[in-house]
Amino acid sequence: MPLFLNLTDADRVRKTLRSADPLSCCHTWYRTRRRGGRARSGQVHIHNQRAPTGICSTSSTARSGSHPHESLCISWHSVKESANIASRHFERADALFYATIASVNSDSDDDLSWLVSERGQAALADVEAAIAAWFTTPAGESEQHSSAQLPLALVQQLHNSLQHAGWNSEERAALITQAELRRKATAKFPDAAGCLFFTPAGLQQATRSLVARYHAHMFAQLGARSVLDAGAGIGADSRAFALAGLQVTAVELDQQTAALLKANLADFPHAQVIHADSLTVVAHTQFSPTDAIWMDPMRRDGGRRMMKPEQWIPPLSSALSVAGRAPISGIKVAPGIAYADLPTDACVDWVSVNGDLVEAVIWRGPGITPGRRAIVLTDNAPKHQPIVVTADASDPTQPPVLVPPRALDASLNDANRSVILDPDPAIIRSGAISWVAQTFGLAPTSHKIAYLAGQQNAQSVLRLHAFGSLFDVLHISSIKPAELRTLLRQEGSPDIEVLERGVNVDTAKFRKALLAGTDRHQRTNNERLSVILTPILGRRRAVIARRILRPIAGVTTRH
Repeated sequence: MPLFLNLTDADRVRKTLRSADPLSCCHTWYRTRRRGGRARSGQVHIHNQRAPTGICSTSSTARSGSHPHESLCISWHSVKESANIASRHFERADALFYATIASVNSDSDDDLSWLVSERGQAALADVEAAIAAWFTTPAGESEQHSSAQLPLALVQQLHNSLQHAGWNSEERAALITQAELRRKATAKFPDAAGCLFFTPAGLQQATRSLVARYHAHMFAQLGARSVLDAGAGIGADSRAFALAGLQVTAVELDQQTAALLKANLADFPHAQVIHADSLTVVAHTQFSPTDAIWMDPMRRDGGRRMMKPEQWIPPLSSALSVAGRAPISGIKVAPGIAYADLPTDACVDWVSVNGDLVEAVIWRGPGITPGRRAIVLTDNAPKHQPIVVTADASDPTQPPVLVPPRALDASLNDANRSVILDPDPAIIRSGAISWVAQTFGLAPTSHKIAYLAGQQNAQSVLRLHAFGSLFDVLHISSIKPAELRTLLRQEGSPDIEVLERGVNVDTAKFRKALLAGTDRHQRTNNERLSVILTPILGRRRAVIARRILRPIAGVTTRH
């Protein structure tokens, strides 16, 4: 929540800063107006390195606390948000201060039961309608894609309207924040964002609806009839489990999040919410053969990613022990987890969505075949069916099978074409590259390089496109810009993108060097070509290629 403090109340300022939980840095612009005097402005920087004492240090470019009419609004932001905020100057003619109100922290211990009440939901609907209406205006259309935050003018307008309706400052901030979170949530929940309740941390950590449906599908496939969601958050996975017809027990310790979780599951009579410590609930639960546990250990602390599994909350070893109490279990983990940290009796899935690697999941149960798999999900796949590729490893801790590299040529003929496949990141991370290479007769361009290349006919090209980004090879040359510019002129001086793997080149600077001296009006080719920088049999080479855009069809999967 935004904190409106009088700068003369030094004790309250110090107490607030010590008890607050900022991400890492706060930049707050403010302007004060003294009666009979000149307006004064300044900037307050509040830093917290998350020391055990929680002490924050402050500095100000303007003298504060010297007049009873001076005030300060504190809002917590990430470093990136702070950089954006610091570049703006906010002004309001009749105000004692100017500050950002749009990016607020609602992860406090305040009770938000009023927000899910009939009156709160009606006010929230009004705020959402006002935001939607504003974005249809000329000013709103220009701001639609320019910023992740609501413009300050709109936020102030909403605050004034809510204040006139009788809502206090904390309620106004919560309503606007909730409306903004729903607007951001449409990317993860395209069909349900408008009816769910979020916290900032809950939205950041929530599983996308497409992935949550896959989790529910896996539990059903393993024979589960009920799932205990230990640490359910705002209920993204619990909701998917309930939609799949599973009996759901969603456990959440945080009081505020538990209230929102209950509202998010209100439409499912076979789902119950328990406000308690999930480990205590698990310890006192008797599981039947068709019961399952779902766990999502916390991997961030105040915006800082915890890299080591034993730093997670709970640590991975504890999560595995707790989940082992149920016959069937799934544990969501970071996709960068090392093979050595995995249990040997699990099937571990690496999951991607539309080409982005989003998570890994450790599955254990009676129907599990140990190993590693890639789960490729796309929005345009028929009925959102995943592409499943299994790595050649019966033990998930084993290293991936390496395929010997071979030479690449740029020859084209009527029957075959030389192509390069940039595999989906889930395929790369799970070590399933060897299956793709062996199935389609491809090979890496060089040792330990993920680009796969070879000759393919039209039918295999259509199938290959489902496993990553596919390119037609046009030319192979050195990485010297002069030589590449000559080849690009032969192609009509098209626009280009530069991709790199194993060469360690700044792609932005390299692209700029290739386009230097090229006039847009000189182009006779309006398409965009790709310049792929990669070792070929150990030598640094550049491949000029054309992306192959094909719909996903005729895909075969291996289970």
